[in-house]
Amino acid sequence: QHSDQGNARQTQFYLSGPLKEDFLGLQVWGRYLDRQADNDIEQTNGFSKADHRDLTARLAFTPTVDHDILLEAGATRLKNGDGMSANWATREQQNNRDHWSLSHQGRWGWATSDIALSQETSSREGKATPAQTDIYGRKPEVKNTVFDAKLVVPTAHNVSTVGLQWNESELTDWNQGLGDRVDYKFSVVQKALFAENEWSVTDSFALTTGLRLDEHEEYGAHLSPRVYGVWRATDQWTLKGGIARGFKAPELRAVVEDYAYLRRNRFVMFGNPDLKPETSTNYEVSALWSNRDNLSGGVTLFYNDFQDKLSTVTTDRVWNGYIVMDRVNVDKAIIQGVELNGQWDITPSVLLKANYTYTDSEQKSGANKGAPLALTPEQKANVRTEWAINDRTQAWASLSYYGEETGNTLTTDKPAPGYTTADLGGSFDVTDSLTLNASLNNLTDKRLDDETYGTVNYGRTLWMGATLNF
Repeated sequence: QHSDQGNARQTQFYLSGPLKEDFLGLQVWGRYLDRQADNDIEQTNGFSKADHRDLTARLAFTPTVDHDILLEAGATRLKNGDGMSANWATREQQNNRDHWSLSHQGRWGWATSDIALSQETSSREGKATPAQTDIYGRKPEVKNTVFDAKLVVPTAHNVSTVGLQWNESELTDWNQGLGDRVDYKFSVVQKALFAENEWSVTDSFALTTGLRLDEHEEYGAHLSPRVYGVWRATDQWTLKGGIARGFKAPELRAVVEDYAYLRRNRFVMFGNPDLKPETSTNYEVSALWSNRDNLSGGVTLFYNDFQDKLSTVTTDRVWNGYIVMDRVNVDKAIIQGVELNGQWDITPSVLLKANYTYTDSEQKSGANKGAPLALTPEQKANVRTEWAINDRTQAWASLSYYGEETGNTLTTDKPAPGYTTADLGGSFDVTDSLTLNASLNNLTDKRLDDETYGTVNYGRTLWMGATLNF
């Protein structure tokens, strides 16, 4: 709708078929996005010009009916430019992502095995003037290599799972805090062993217990047990509940001393070698109900108790013209709340579904003791209705509410206000192979600005598309 918004065009495709029946198959999919720049990008409240391309191919090899081998590889190129938008740090930059994976699933009669090796390499190249010394010539690269293996063994009343994971992360980049424009390589390895057993105690009650051992190169060993029960009390009621321990290590660049990188071209974040891993104890109880016909709903209560929760805070310090954001641990924090969901098939052709989440968070220690956790909205809600007008025509409408949340700052506790958006759309099957789609997004024309929300969005926007199957 707005003349200051650039238009966007996107094309996607998906192809699949056998190269040799019941032996070798091929899938190929990709996307191309061409987006014009918004007029307001210099004020960091718009989107930059974009040229996005990605392509992925997967070979499926089935030597026997009990074995599947998948080989997948793909590449993504995201080129952005024409201004310092809220979402991009340089006047022109290209983000690259290359990935591959090799996996095998074996069905042995007494067990099923899954083994996979994958690697993802992401890099960025930016163009700027020599005066922009913080980014000129920088080509950061992150490489993640993961090996996963698990074995699932079913018996009369139990399903047992054992497995392992090995994960190596490598970062190659300038250490901007040193300012010497030399590429440094940082790496960390995290390994894990896990075991789980689902025990069908009765026909209506199942108990799952599990244990995970994480071994981190920097933080040592951590045990995370869990227990979860599911009781089908009646044909209409199901009750669930459990307790689990959690472990989360800081990302690699977060702990490299003096390592600095830009965020939204406004902030600079430094690595903090004193960061501790985040641990938590998580409790959950749910009740699900269905009349087994056209009405269902559920309620979930949750309580999460965090120790050394990972977070970021905005400071009043400035480095080379950028506001400094610190990575910190919140010694103690809690998140508790309730989730509601429901669906009503009003008629065979009309349904209504909705969900609502209320979250109460509180920092129990530190400079913000008593304050809510950053970027944790108190309320979220969604309502959606779908109408099958006839065999070829469908329509839908949705309404979303995102509640106010406190920003990650030490200098102000003013929350970002909540907002509501609405969307309307539909589709029409012209033929069995051609479908036309259209939607009017953000009917309320709610505009988010970077200063208040830390992000930007499109205003009221018309989207149209066509899908051809053959």
